[in-house]
Amino acid sequence: MRRTLRVLLPLLYVALAMVPGYVFFSVRGGTEFLQGLNTERLSIRLFPLVGLYAFFFVWAQVIIGTTRRLLLRVFPRIVSWHRVAGAGALLFALSHPTMIIVGYGLQAYLAKTFVAPELWGGVYLGMASLFVLVLTAGSALLMKLPWLRRRWRYIHYANYAVFGLIWVHSWWLGSDVQSTNLRYVWVFYAVTAAIGVVIRLTARRPAVIRPPSPTAVATHPSSAVLQPTPPTGIAHSRPT
Repeated sequence: MRRTLRVLLPLLYVALAMVPGYVFFSVRGGTEFLQGLNTERLSIRLFPLVGLYAFFFVWAQVIIGTTRRLLLRVFPRIVSWHRVAGAGALLFALSHPTMIIVGYGLQAYLAKTFVAPELWGGVYLGMASLFVLVLTAGSALLMKLPWLRRRWRYIHYANYAVFGLIWVHSWWLGSDVQSTNLRYVWVFYAVTAAIGVVIRLTARRPAVIRPPSPTAVATHPSSAVLQPTPPTGIAHSRPT
């Protein structure tokens, strides 16, 4: 069963990763719409695709993070991939507004003139999600600092809020999500992420067995030294 999952789950991951790109280029008739464009126009055409993949990687991070204990039984090095994919999510998330700035200009980005005023709320959600994502990613990278050793995990829970913010942001502003079958993919993302969070919150933590202190060992009745019994010719098992 584990061998089967080791093959099927990566294939499923790759297949889901291909969906946003496939839909994006299909509805635009392929890649011809990118030909002959300068840097500004190319950024304007492609920043929605980068946003789609930023959300895909955030979703994948939520799924891996919430089901990590189950996945470790199949993929012992899933934590390493979780960190690499997290860096990828941050890279796509930073590239999304950067491409908007390259395409429309910094002034237009800050003034939000590249969208209609009634859509400014979605822009604010995107900015907030990026800020929180940078915060959580930074805390994970600096988790060995004394101040963060016991706090970075709690800060990391904010990734659930990042997922919610980006989901609403992309559903509100994303033309591909609104007008193509990606809307069903986004519903799938939301449902599976909710299931993952429920699994994470209801999973029991393994009991931590701490060795007793030397004082407790010396004073506990079960630690009393047993007197050896006279030999009887029968091998005795070690008393417990």
